[in-house]
Amino acid sequence: MFKEHKNKDLNSSENLGGGRFHNFYMNIRKMVKKFKKKVLHSLKYCCGGCFYKFYMKIHKVLKKHHKNKVLNSSRNWDGGRLYKLYVLLIIIFFYAPILSIMVFSFNSGRSATNFESFSFVWYQELVQNDTLLDSLVVTITIALIATIISTIIGTLGAIGLANISKSHKVFTNFVLNVNNIPIVNPDIVTAVSLMVLFMAVSSVLSMGYITMLLAHIAFCTPYVIIQVYPKVLRLDKNLIEAAMDLGASRKQAVYKVMLPELRPAILSGALMAFTMSFDDFIISYFVGGQTQNISIYIYSMKKFNPVVNALSTIIFLVIVIVFVGIEFIRARHSNYDDEGNSKRFIIFKEKEEI
Repeated sequence: MFKEHKNKDLNSSENLGGGRFHNFYMNIRKMVKKFKKKVLHSLKYCCGGCFYKFYMKIHKVLKKHHKNKVLNSSRNWDGGRLYKLYVLLIIIFFYAPILSIMVFSFNSGRSATNFESFSFVWYQELVQNDTLLDSLVVTITIALIATIISTIIGTLGAIGLANISKSHKVFTNFVLNVNNIPIVNPDIVTAVSLMVLFMAVSSVLSMGYITMLLAHIAFCTPYVIIQVYPKVLRLDKNLIEAAMDLGASRKQAVYKVMLPELRPAILSGALMAFTMSFDDFIISYFVGGQTQNISIYIYSMKKFNPVVNALSTIIFLVIVIVFVGIEFIRARHSNYDDEGNSKRFIIFKEKEEI
């Protein structure tokens, strides 16, 4: 290891200054070596060699400690207190604003900084606010419909592109690059382009709920494709051929063999599409006409309304409950084998037999 480090220093010094710096570096090293030898030589004969023996013992201990540190640093790394503090700061940075919103949603006053007293007044006003509830219904229905349609289109498109990826490689790469444009393209450019398109066909289709839904399907589909396409490429094609050899049709092989294997990628793409649709403001604002989703409603408020805190708290709690439920179901399924038998019971039974 030390030799490799020395060779790196020499190679780096040779590349600087046309060799002049290398010569200067080598002269300095020779002078240091000579000085070190003279010092060690004098220590051998000073006070009966006591200083020399003491120096060699310290040198051996430090050398051994350095080697052990190098060997164990990559295996048993522990960030210690600084690492835990770093993680704690990240958690605080992300969740402190959400926690403050949840706390002030129970504030009886309108202030966002001064907590007066505990009250459910803003939750009562949330239920009585018809305009906000209509906007919430529009947001949820558009997000659900756009997620379902974009997931179907994106999954079928990813399967089709994967099937022709080898025979039509140039065309596949072109389609994938076109698919990535809405993702990397600024939202304002996408919004204006969709608005111009819908204005061109305004005689047939006026701006409103339908145009907002079509726009959401358009920008959600690429997110599904980039999630599902890599998973399709990694699938074992022998599984589908084996299913067809056993008597299954091509549709049955796709529905009963391929789609179950693609389920995690499809779900992650659907979650991404739902999140993007539910959270969208810019595209919805340009193509929605008189239709308002929750983002447009909040943006159009002239003054801050604590009802938003109550709504945000409910949305956050629903998301937490959904994800906890998903993890619970996943953990429950992981404890059972393909035949439905509990793995813990099987392990316990094997121990009894032993």
